[in-house]
Amino acid sequence: MARPRFPVSDADARMRRYLGEVASVDAALSQHLTPLLDEATTVIVTGDHGEALGDHGEQTHGLFAYEATLKVPLILVAPGVKPHIEPEFVRHIDIAPTILQRAGMNSPSDLPGQSLLGKVKPQDAYFESLSASLNRGWA
Repeated sequence: MARPRFPVSDADARMRRYLGEVASVDAALSQHLTPLLDEATTVIVTGDHGEALGDHGEQTHGLFAYEATLKVPLILVAPGVKPHIEPEFVRHIDIAPTILQRAGMNSPSDLPGQSLLGKVKPQDAYFESLSASLNRGWA
């Protein structure tokens, strides 16, 4: 029996499973959101972390703060918003000001974040993982 010329690695299998999950979620969202979309609907979809998919030898996420897990998907669909990839950092704290602007309301002056419906101003983002300290007793 002939062996495959390019055997499938564990990384390839993980990537196929991951892409299958992405396709499944995409199909489910499409089925439920399509009937709701009209000229007045705004949809924001995000996650709580990105995926490293085995980079740096980590099989999960949360122990270390690598860039792959810090880049979190955030999708905004709204009338007048052209599809694009935003080069600036956007953060979860930007979601509330975006929703308020879309609803025609002003953001309170003490509310952090910025609306994503206009030009996004460059902002720094801060992240700190306490997982190693709290769960493993590491300094």
